[in-house]
Amino acid sequence: MIALLLACGGPPGDLSGAQEWTERWEILGITEGGDAVDVRYSVGDAGLLRGEGAVRLDRWSATEAPINYHRRMIPEGVSREPGEGGRLQIGSDSLERNPQGWVARIRSQEANATIHVLTAPHAPDQVVTLPVTVGRMDGWLEAGQRGGRLVGRALITDRPVRRALFVLHPELTLGVEERAGGVVAWGEVAGAALAAESVTWKETGRQVQISVEPAGLLISGRRRSPGGLTDPWTHLLGSERWLLRRMRGPVQRRVEVIAAEVTRGEQRWRARGLRLETSSETLSPPLPRQKAPREGHKADASEQP
Repeated sequence: MIALLLACGGPPGDLSGAQEWTERWEILGITEGGDAVDVRYSVGDAGLLRGEGAVRLDRWSATEAPINYHRRMIPEGVSREPGEGGRLQIGSDSLERNPQGWVARIRSQEANATIHVLTAPHAPDQVVTLPVTVGRMDGWLEAGQRGGRLVGRALITDRPVRRALFVLHPELTLGVEERAGGVVAWGEVAGAALAAESVTWKETGRQVQISVEPAGLLISGRRRSPGGLTDPWTHLLGSERWLLRRMRGPVQRRVEVIAAEVTRGEQRWRARGLRLETSSETLSPPLPRQKAPREGHKADASEQP
């Protein structure tokens, strides 16, 4: 029984092997108003959860309470149309690819959403081959009296990551990921692939600084609200979560917005991004938005933009 459950839960300490135990699709987006959108579809293919589906949606806003939705579905309620990008149906929720890009739909009493990630004809992934699909996000989300339009930039990927930072801007797409072998970067700037042989990632308090060589690219960011913590195992039964945590330790997923400035020589871009971290260690909540310093108050280093 324990072996079967561990096969279901996957190896949170080494997320690079997660594809061996589940099919996973993730949409990470940031709206023009600075809200973070995190949507995940997964289907287990091992152990007791073989064939079971799960959907999770989190919308983190600086002006409204979070919207958190999840669904768990038995194998009989999960279907997949043949072919690459064929519709994945989990209960009344779905994810599919079409000629314009991808579309995620959620239909339930708790929440309703339609999210398009439009990749044609001007998305960066049409110019440079990237490990993720990037495009313009357009859609809506409704949960009771909360929600509204979701317009901005988003990426969709089937590769789980341990720690990553994504900068999404109409003129550039950058990804920095921490993997078992170190830190790697990828992206495109003004239609050209990013040359990334050496990557340095430093964080001090709220500040994030990443340099990419030989591209001569510097990302200076500031972690800020909105954002939040979630449990990747929410879709499991209470007994299953208890056992997995006893055997593997707690697993948490933290998503937060980054206000970034990207420079390369004389070129400069101001953009928003998302910082993602999944860990078997206990994570602290995203840093709250700080009030502006009072007149005459000298900000310390942790308050500097």
